Parts: sequence; C-alpha cells; structure tokens
Amino acid sequence: MKKTFITATLLTAVSLSAHALPFSNTQADDNEFLYEILVEHSDSLKISYIKDEKSIQCWIERTHKGNEQTSKPVNVTENKFNVKPLSACLSKKQARTWLTQR
Repeated sequence: MKKTFITATLLTAVSLSAHALPFSNTQADDNEFLYEILVEHSDSLKISYIKDEKSIQCWIERTHKGNEQTSKPVNVTENKFNVKPLSACLSKKQARTWLTQR
C-alpha cells in the first residue's frame, strides 16, 4: 500500500480580509467565515496529510503568538479535502476553541 505524506502551509500574509467578503446569514457562509477568521488570527497554519488508496488522513498545525497547536488527525474523502482542505481537516469546534485563545 503506497502512502504519500504532504504538508502545505497557509501563510496569513495571503489570507483574505474579512472586510472584503460579502455578508450573508447562511450557515455555510458562517462556517467559512469562521475559518477565514482563524487564518487571519494565526501566525501560520499548516495542513499535513497522508494519502492512501481509500482516504486522506489530515491534521492542522497552528502557530499563534509563539504557541504551537495541533488538531487531532481525521480521515476525510479526497473530494472533501480537495474542495475545502482547512474545513475538512479541522472541526468547527476546534476552530472556535483556538479562536477563544486569542
């Protein structure tokens, strides 16, 4: 079984500004807004994952004010990962927890 380990880093310097986004009351938009705020309030976010034939196991490593935080690894489908890797690999609950630690 061949596995591939890849790491991608999100730099906050290229993150979207929350002020530039149109406001919407839909839950899907609220969820995306949560992750955009997390990117904005992080020194760095790194998406690490291991891919095999059936699924992708991924986790997020965050640096904020010199503190390193790592999410629990989760298994996701390749499609979900390809569409929105940050929200696929990090639960809304964990994102909210990290944001309260600002």
